[in-house]
Amino acid sequence: MFTSIVNANTKFVSSQVEKRILSHGGRVNKNGITICPRSKGAVQLVGKDYWRTLENFDPVEYIKDLGRKTNLVIFKPLQDEVLQYKHFDAYKKIKGIRYYEVNGDHNFKKPKDRRALFKIVWKFLKTGDIDL
Repeated sequence: MFTSIVNANTKFVSSQVEKRILSHGGRVNKNGITICPRSKGAVQLVGKDYWRTLENFDPVEYIKDLGRKTNLVIFKPLQDEVLQYKHFDAYKKIKGIRYYEVNGDHNFKKPKDRRALFKIVWKFLKTGDIDL
């Protein structure tokens, strides 16, 4: 069960991550060390392997493969402030997985959204069914 999933277009994801880092005062160096300020004041250093892995990753193929191995459910939060609502349609077309759009931000910070998600997850774990 995933409560969020990366956009299917990882080139788009890479550009969004880069913009986010720069907007928070960081420095991006895809061939060296990227400096990424975090919201709590810490600084995260990101190496070139992160960017190479991200840009070469095919999440749709990964999810297809995972869906063949297990009963996979994906919840996409509709108010996700980190992952824009672009490039998710490919997941909806994968046979054998269940894809649901639910209210919530990237981390389901609002108690109302978190409670609603937990209620859905609990029902699924108890019955194997989801009723939205």
